[in-house]
Amino acid sequence: MGIEILDGEPHVASRLRSGLNDFDLVVLSKAPTALRYIAQIMECQSRPKLVFDTVDLQSLRANRKAKHTGLKEDLEYARWMEEVELSLARWCDAVWV
Repeated sequence: MGIEILDGEPHVASRLRSGLNDFDLVVLSKAPTALRYIAQIMECQSRPKLVFDTVDLQSLRANRKAKHTGLKEDLEYARWMEEVELSLARWCDAVWV
């Protein structure tokens, strides 16, 4: 019982391989990291509840950058990141704002 923080690739990958049977809740922060692991978490036999923590909405920063630079690739990245964040919100059981 308690809180386990998995920070960094080796820790997360190792924990996912061993399963999440003893987890009641998984909080995912930062879209690129959440996107990297959400499929594996959702495939766990006893899947814990998932929360997407919007502590850092990267699409907002990317949109500001795209407006500032006017570069097509910055705008494309901002749109992609927004879609990723919206998808994560749909896939999770709850969203923290």
